[in-house]
Amino acid sequence: RSPTQQAATCMPSATRPAVAGLRNWGTPTMTLLLLLGGSAAFNTPPPLRPPLRSSLLAMQVQQIPSPAELRAAVTASACEGGISVVLFGSKQCAACRALLPRTRRLAAARRDVRFFSLESSKATAEAFQYHEITAVPTFLVLDASGAILETRAGLALAEWPAFRSHVEALADSCDAWAA
Repeated sequence: RSPTQQAATCMPSATRPAVAGLRNWGTPTMTLLLLLGGSAAFNTPPPLRPPLRSSLLAMQVQQIPSPAELRAAVTASACEGGISVVLFGSKQCAACRALLPRTRRLAAARRDVRFFSLESSKATAEAFQYHEITAVPTFLVLDASGAILETRAGLALAEWPAFRSHVEALADSCDAWAA
């Protein structure tokens, strides 16, 4: 028997390294790992998953890839009543990237309001042109019939609390009107 085979048979199967790793069994690095960590050197914990909460928040703001899908989504949400908020943005826009997590938190807090986002691209240029979007980020607030209640172009981070309060007031007034 070779020393490699003897070492492999002496170790319990749960801590036995892969066969390819047996070549390095006598190296100083491997010896040091075994001395310091024992069998725990081979039992590394799996990487941590991102918290479930962040993946749920990501689902609250529906990303729309085309103008036709935006029309369909707004029409479908109009059947449910309430208001819809559409964020027109861009990946290169720092304010858009900063406002998206805030929009997701608002979407998680207000499940009666539907939130959509459109990123500037060749595919969405028609929707940007149709809604006359010339600056990003731009928020459109639409009522149940699809009529525009509010347009906020170039919204800055400092203006977010006032805009959030305004959206919540509009949602509450639509709820009171529908009841």
